[in-house]
Amino acid sequence: KSTGQAEEVMTVLYASRELKQAHPARELDEQQLYDYVLDWKKSWNSDEKKQTLASTIRHLVLLGWMRVQISESLSEAA
Repeated sequence: KSTGQAEEVMTVLYASRELKQAHPARELDEQQLYDYVLDWKKSWNSDEKKQTLASTIRHLVLLGWMRVQISESLSEAA
């Protein structure tokens, strides 16, 4: 719908791929991905952006666009 949403989706997908390549034997969960993106994208450290990031991660998992374990801790944010 917007370039902002496109950036969020591509950032999450890219980060997921990077983490999986760096640690192929380890199972990735939503919280790890969320923390990785926030560490990488320092400008996303606002409450609104954190909420959007958590929601984007959860939606991509539910849509089957990436495979990561659901995190209960992220459920509150999403």
